[in-house]
Amino acid sequence: MNVNPNRQNVEKVFYSKRNFNMLCSVIRDTVNKKYGVDPKDNYKKDIYKTMNIVIGRAVVPTTRVNVDMYNRTLNKKVLSQIIPMIDRDITTTLLNTSHQQPQHLQPEQLPQPSQSTPIKDIMAMSIQSQVPQPQPQQPLPQPSNSEPVYPEYNDIKVDENPSETLSTNKPPKPIRISNENDIKDFTYTSQNIKSTITPASAILNKAKETVNRKLEEKSIASASISTTPQLTDINDMDINNYNPRNVGNGFNQGGFPLIRPPKTSYIPVEHYITIDSRSRNLEVYPSANNFQVKFAPASDKLVYRSYKDSTGMLLYEGNVRFHGDNKGANIDIKYNNVYEIECLQATVPYAVKYVCGDYPSQFNGGTTDANLPSTTDNFGSYRYGPVWSSADGLRKNVLDVQYLLLSVEEIDDGPYKGTNLANTTAFSKLFYDNFFGQYHSFIQMKPAGNESKRYEPSALASLTKMTLGLRKWNNLLYDFGVDKTYVASYTGVSGDSCQTEITIDTESKDYPCGSITSHGLEPGDLLYFFDTVPELCDQEVMYFTNNPRIVLEKFDSTLCLLMAFIMQKTTTGVDVERCIDFSQFITIGDYIYIKYETSSSSGENVEYLQVIGFNDDYSLIVTEPSVVSGDEDDKITNITKIGWAKPTKRGRTSNNTCNLNYLDGIRVCEVKDATTFVVNFPYENLTYMQKQNYEKSVFFIKHKLQVNYTFRVVTLEKNFDQLESQIVR
Repeated sequence: MNVNPNRQNVEKVFYSKRNFNMLCSVIRDTVNKKYGVDPKDNYKKDIYKTMNIVIGRAVVPTTRVNVDMYNRTLNKKVLSQIIPMIDRDITTTLLNTSHQQPQHLQPEQLPQPSQSTPIKDIMAMSIQSQVPQPQPQQPLPQPSNSEPVYPEYNDIKVDENPSETLSTNKPPKPIRISNENDIKDFTYTSQNIKSTITPASAILNKAKETVNRKLEEKSIASASISTTPQLTDINDMDINNYNPRNVGNGFNQGGFPLIRPPKTSYIPVEHYITIDSRSRNLEVYPSANNFQVKFAPASDKLVYRSYKDSTGMLLYEGNVRFHGDNKGANIDIKYNNVYEIECLQATVPYAVKYVCGDYPSQFNGGTTDANLPSTTDNFGSYRYGPVWSSADGLRKNVLDVQYLLLSVEEIDDGPYKGTNLANTTAFSKLFYDNFFGQYHSFIQMKPAGNESKRYEPSALASLTKMTLGLRKWNNLLYDFGVDKTYVASYTGVSGDSCQTEITIDTESKDYPCGSITSHGLEPGDLLYFFDTVPELCDQEVMYFTNNPRIVLEKFDSTLCLLMAFIMQKTTTGVDVERCIDFSQFITIGDYIYIKYETSSSSGENVEYLQVIGFNDDYSLIVTEPSVVSGDEDDKITNITKIGWAKPTKRGRTSNNTCNLNYLDGIRVCEVKDATTFVVNFPYENLTYMQKQNYEKSVFFIKHKLQVNYTFRVVTLEKNFDQLESQIVR
């Protein structure tokens, strides 16, 4: 059951002994000044019942509340109910007394109360001795500027049934406590009340002023949405027929709020978002023109797992790292109460494509224009430009389309109504605006007008993701060209140690139709390489629980057979060495992590061996360690530790300028043919795993094919008054 913490705090103050004694003191002073009568403790039980009814009817807001102000308002409500009731009782008693005892008696002449004398008669005798004639009512004293001085908190017992319903069959009449033991929980001593208590009228007026001031505060929001229902003002309550002894007659059974919660106003706040296709999840989205950006995605998590082989042998038990969605295109905050989303601009590739022929595979070198071939087939050629041939196709680019339609899959009801599905569901219609780059590498496109998606009359709850794509009029994605391309092999360049020759892999599931015929590169193109080999660190590796005995044997010129053995007890208690069946938890493309010692070094070496296949005898076919392919005299003498790791299929980059997957990219220096090119990276700087390059462990994307978006997002945020600092002199 949910508990309102504000109600607990309010009840703690409201039911405290300090507050109860203050109410008794105010009532006592008020009655004494109006009638010259001391009611003593006769109304304590009525006060407590009234407190129970008032707090039971109160609606305490769940938001932040000023407890002291709320308590004063509760006290005001209690006083407004109990004082008129005391007035009626005293008036009735005075009238009865004036008919029965017209003469004035001295206190010593009054009959002494006995143990069985009702309290009502005791009070009548007290009034008779103190008031010879009924006195006219006197106005309450004016409010005082001083605050009441309260004793320390000392909580009193709270009634278990605060909303106790009393008899409603008879009209209201005075009821008195029949026994002094009935008020034993409310022992009252005048010594606990200080003489500086503020009169009741001051408390009532101050509470009223506080409430009215809160209600009259104005909102300065330029755009506001009120989520708070309009509540009845405290001064408009129907309490004319209220009596704590007769709950239900003229009393609001539905409950009433004592303080109107403050209105919540909202103001529009603008946020600007820039989205780059280079940051996308390259495992899921190989194309730069179709990817997803996520807002506040889940991060990596550790999950406790155990792995066994086919024989039930426990191989690993512990935490396994699962990568979250924060490795792709993501923004680290989530936007709530979204009111408006607008695309400001998109920067798209100029993206020259060749149709009805091949992509040029021969390019000029650094010769001068005068030395370029001047044949008709090479008309328009330039330095480092293409050398045209009859097999080359026609040049086409994005300017050959009238417009591009930006689609956001999560927003299928955009600002347009069109004659086809693409225009109707489009988020923005983009037109050419400007060129970028020395050779017009990129084009800036802007919307046709100031169209945007607005959420009216209610705001969007939250914006968690956006799947973006640029489409043609027929709702098909525009093809800027193949972006993600896999590397097949590396070769050193003869005579130049600072360059590496790279050949692409022409077949992959990430290619359109599963294959390509050309890399589509030109001299000077910038490439971003990604390595799928996991980092050599303990965070990526899962070590075997029982350190097995490893056997590594030569398989062919570049591969090895790896077997692992673990001692296991049989049902009869005999220790038997069994070979691990890796096929239950390792797949082709995974990596075996080993720590080993060699005959030529005293320390440990760490290395990954990529899994290429499985043998029938439970052995793994893996790439050979670097030490095996090196010096024949240098042999592995002992494998001290073994584990395995999954490939980073999204790819990873490095901040090290000496790595092929350097974050800032590598330039193309020369194009050899349709599938081979040369980059300005030393072949000797390649890692051993990169040179082996089994299972397409390295791929690259092209800078010239990337897309960038800029969005404006408007959210509705709570309006807070600006704090003004004041210098104290």
